[in-house]
Amino acid sequence: MGIDKSGMTEAGRFARDGFDAAEELEAAAEAAKRYVSLFPWCKKFKKIYFDRGMVHAAVFYCEIEPNPPADPNMWVIFGDLSPLFLDVEVAENGAQAMAAYVAVMQNLIDSARKGRSLDRLPPLATRDGMYILDPTPARLDALESRLEFIRSRMITEWTAELTGWELEPFEDEAQ
Repeated sequence: MGIDKSGMTEAGRFARDGFDAAEELEAAAEAAKRYVSLFPWCKKFKKIYFDRGMVHAAVFYCEIEPNPPADPNMWVIFGDLSPLFLDVEVAENGAQAMAAYVAVMQNLIDSARKGRSLDRLPPLATRDGMYILDPTPARLDALESRLEFIRSRMITEWTAELTGWELEPFEDEAQ
């Protein structure tokens, strides 16, 4: 699947392209690169593009040189929240990637609150992805508050790009 990068901005160009929070976005892009580079499937980082969002909840598109069987491209949701990478097969654009992030993390919250196993879900992590956190009620509440902000203030602006898209059901929901 080819991702259209025409509306994205490559890291290193934010100030040149007139972004208000250029310095903060450059720092977020660098932190997202460090996050992806933590994983053994990332042999070398090639490029990172800002797709949409804001410093506190950004969608980046990344190109890496992977160690097999990893894919060379992915979405990364990064900011003042638990980071997550998503396969491009899950989302064709940044709006879908952010909506998928919200769905996955809401599933994590709901599963943790119901005492279900979290083994097949991404971990709750520090915003830089360096440390895994216990899903305490306070942390789950804080994440849910961020998800509600994303739903109400961001995703509602991207409904045209979400039309016809649906995230595949999670394993426990499909049964």
